Amino acid sequence: MRPSGRSLGSLNMLGNPLGLVTSLYSGVTDVFKEPAKQLQSGRRAGRQSLVHMGQDLARGLERGALSLLRHSVLGWSNTISKASSSAARFIAYLSMDDIFASEISKAPEDREEPHQIGLMPGLIVGIGSLARVPALAAERAWNHPHLSPWVLFPVPVPGEGSRQVTGVQRLGAALPALLQGSVQAVVCLLAKPLAGVLDTITQTSFSFQDAALAYLGAQAKDASALRQRWQRVRPPRPFGPDKVSACLPSHGSPRLHYRLLTLCPAAY
Repeated sequence: MRPSGRSLGSLNMLGNPLGLVTSLYSGVTDVFKEPAKQLQSGRRAGRQSLVHMGQDLARGLERGALSLLRHSVLGWSNTISKASSSAARFIAYLSMDDIFASEISKAPEDREEPHQIGLMPGLIVGIGSLARVPALAAERAWNHPHLSPWVLFPVPVPGEGSRQVTGVQRLGAALPALLQGSVQAVVCLLAKPLAGVLDTITQTSFSFQDAALAYLGAQAKDASALRQRWQRVRPPRPFGPDKVSACLPSHGSPRLHYRLLTLCPAAY
């Protein structure tokens, strides 16, 4: 496969179809490899009778079936989780709620308000936004019409010697803001519950992955140990509303703390 096709097949927004095909191919291959491997091991050990060959064949078929089941569950759950997670983040950004989009992009254990994500919380917040968001947008445009991006009538910029804003000019700024807020509220009503459902699908897929890694064979246990080894150790550094990354405290990075203590002992 060409590099461009390989990169396209590995996109998370498409569910990493290349990873799914690779996982399924490994499982199907093991269905034929494991029985042959067991028969070959029995032949080398001197088990030439039909009874021993039948036992080796049954053991190989069992291992091959478990491998196929494991790779199928892992492949499909990984594809579904990646696709639903990407779709949830995209739809969350369509809601034009930066806090909600930031929360749904985090891992579940890192979320500050996990109870705000889901079907029912999304419906409740969306219904509450139907009146609140347009009203706030219209009020903001009425009080500060010069800051409104869309106005029906020219609004003078406040400053020395400028004319006073009339009620008609304020109304010309408030009406487009009211329309914009209404559209945003409707999109929020649709986007937040849908993003919550997709996030639930993502977490359910992760649960299937954990179950497959925990209960389907010794190789799965090794993969589970490897997965636990690479879990996050350093705390995340979230971006604030000003889009600036927060400072990492010294206790959050032991290696960094040790280097600073070695280089600048007087500062500590």
